[in-house]
Amino acid sequence: MALNRAQFVASFLADAHAHVGEMDRCLLLWERLSVGELPAAADLDGCFRAAHTLKGAARMMRFAPVSVLAHKMEDVLSALREQKISWSPRMGDLLFAGLDALRALLDQVASGSGELVEDERLCQALAELAASGGEAGGQKGVANGAPPTSVSERRESETGAAAVTEQVTPAPVVAAEAQAMGEGEGRKSAAPPRLPAMRSLGRSGDATIRMDAEQIDHLLQTVGESLFFRKRIKQRLQEVRQAHAACSRLMEAQSSRQLQSLSNQLQQTATQLAADATLLDQVLDALYTHTLEMRLLPLTTLFDMLPRLVRDLAKASGKEIQLQVRGGETRLDRVIIEKLGDVFLHLLRNAVDHGIELPEKRLQAGKPIQGTIQVLAGTQGGAVTIELRDDGKGIDLQRLQEVAVAKQIVSAGALGQLAHSELLELIFHPGLSTQERVTDLSGRGVGMDVVKRNIVELLQGSIRVESDPGQGTRFLLRLPLTLATVRVLLFRVNGLVLAIPGAAVAEIVAVQEEDLLPVVGGRALRLREQMIPVQALQSILGLSPSLLRLPTERRRLVLVLAHAQGQRGLLCDALVDEEVVVLKPLPYFMRRHPFASGMMISAQNEIVLVLDGLLLCKRMQEMGAETIRQSGESLWQRSTRHILVVDDTRTNREIEQAILQAAGYRVSLAENGEEGYAKAVAEPFDLVVTDVEMPLLDGFSLTRKLRCQERYRHTPIILVTSRDKEEDKRRGIAAGASAYIVKGAFDQSHLVDTVRNLLGE
Repeated sequence: MALNRAQFVASFLADAHAHVGEMDRCLLLWERLSVGELPAAADLDGCFRAAHTLKGAARMMRFAPVSVLAHKMEDVLSALREQKISWSPRMGDLLFAGLDALRALLDQVASGSGELVEDERLCQALAELAASGGEAGGQKGVANGAPPTSVSERRESETGAAAVTEQVTPAPVVAAEAQAMGEGEGRKSAAPPRLPAMRSLGRSGDATIRMDAEQIDHLLQTVGESLFFRKRIKQRLQEVRQAHAACSRLMEAQSSRQLQSLSNQLQQTATQLAADATLLDQVLDALYTHTLEMRLLPLTTLFDMLPRLVRDLAKASGKEIQLQVRGGETRLDRVIIEKLGDVFLHLLRNAVDHGIELPEKRLQAGKPIQGTIQVLAGTQGGAVTIELRDDGKGIDLQRLQEVAVAKQIVSAGALGQLAHSELLELIFHPGLSTQERVTDLSGRGVGMDVVKRNIVELLQGSIRVESDPGQGTRFLLRLPLTLATVRVLLFRVNGLVLAIPGAAVAEIVAVQEEDLLPVVGGRALRLREQMIPVQALQSILGLSPSLLRLPTERRRLVLVLAHAQGQRGLLCDALVDEEVVVLKPLPYFMRRHPFASGMMISAQNEIVLVLDGLLLCKRMQEMGAETIRQSGESLWQRSTRHILVVDDTRTNREIEQAILQAAGYRVSLAENGEEGYAKAVAEPFDLVVTDVEMPLLDGFSLTRKLRCQERYRHTPIILVTSRDKEEDKRRGIAAGASAYIVKGAFDQSHLVDTVRNLLGE
């Protein structure tokens, strides 16, 4: 019976990528060697063994071009191991070109597209390199019974392996390979370096079972349904307990042996059902944990591909860069890891091309010639955090603003309203690039918008950027552990039960109506000296209160939602439950719902919508801005008074801005003392409102610096702070503050009255 090789392709590809990855790892280590230095024996043996095994497997599968190319690379490694040739950068470039060609062939095998074609020029260059220290590695010395010259051929003679004699047609050499052969000196590759294919990693001897990913998804779906039935059992248990309580009350009213017997039976059933539910809890929790573990992979699956990518990017840009990686043992959903490939490709290209300077520039700046990129991963609060930082020149904020205005992404007038972090967020806008010329790596204005869309929309995570001029840039990613299941909070609004992912909720606060302060654009909650805008969910969803049962109790809950632009409060009536569920897709007639990300089935067999926290936050921000604009637009247009608000908390800035704009003032924002001072020097302001506790430059110091400027010697300056001690007030007045407002006593009218009094209105 003929062997059906098709059923072994998946296994072959998994092993082949593992062998290519091992060779890649070794070559990256060898690049640090001096010319003529011999690599470590263990690494050399491992690299040779990977090439030899790949050659044999490809031959068994009849993928001749893969086998031939691996054979030529094996000959080079054999000659190096036997010290017939010496290590050199040219050898490294040529072997790297071979690995890229192998990956391209394996990708073609995976896609099943077209006939595999051998690159004869690359194979010829490898053969010449192997033979450069002695006889050619591909010729067999069979005269007079002489043994084969190469180790690989000696092994084939000993095992009786047959030679491959298939005819192949030549293919053009890619630019990277031509450069590796010395034919593309001084020329960049036509295509920028790409992230190598990811592979599953495992130590030799690990007990592993290959399982189709779809089977794992089905298993998780089954576990999700089991969790649903567990909820139903608990519901039934509650019903039995209620029946038992009713029976007991009935017995008190009229004694009956039958009622007593029924009561005892219900009590026994309830006890047994409770025990069964406890056991089911334990079993399902274990099943869920083990199933989830099957889906998780270590981040080394991705991180092991990054050194080669950074190496190629650095070489293409003429820079010296070292990559430091920590936290690769952190485990993450395989689906998330797969989608992170493009994210890291863009982030690393950005760091190399925009961040790390050329060696001469680094020397002029007093930095080491070799730049550093760090990738740090870990877990925090049930989520995975990844930080990518470089020690380059940082983001040119001035250039970023100029490009944003030139491309009409933001108006020049609106720039003054943006805080430092908001300006940095402009790099995620489609089509924006600060590069003055287009290169193979960047400059087209695409990439960073893809990064944010993948992180926020596809992976339900968040990304934040920080940058210090001359010191470098940091990207902070926060990702859920898995996308297969989600922990949701069920809550009630006017009788309607809804759900929201728990990851979107920073905390839950119980409030009375009087705790919510009236501000322009709605209401706000003072939480740990911060003002958080609060809106009722029914107004966001556009529900008609007349059709719903109004809440009878005054005590309500605020779900504090956290997102990249700050915090928002969502007002609801009560918290119902917390569950881990497998989200179900919305039916076709609900797929255009503006705020729903999916649905779930409750223990009462009711359909519950799961709302998207990010979309809710965006809508709340739009509604607040719209209300502020409508209420204060005419006054603002007539106003000639310009006020600067300085606060490191975005929500506080927004609240104060809303209050002051509604009172008829023009308002500009700054998110720390240094930024506030720079804006005050750049243009005149009629009054300054500043926080005290801020990074870089606190409110006291900002006040003193402003008083040293002739322009601000008599300008009103208001300190708004949580410090309520008399010594702090005296310190503020001594620094030159015109007024001191404690946040604990802060309200809308107090701020406006103080501003008007100081401006003489």
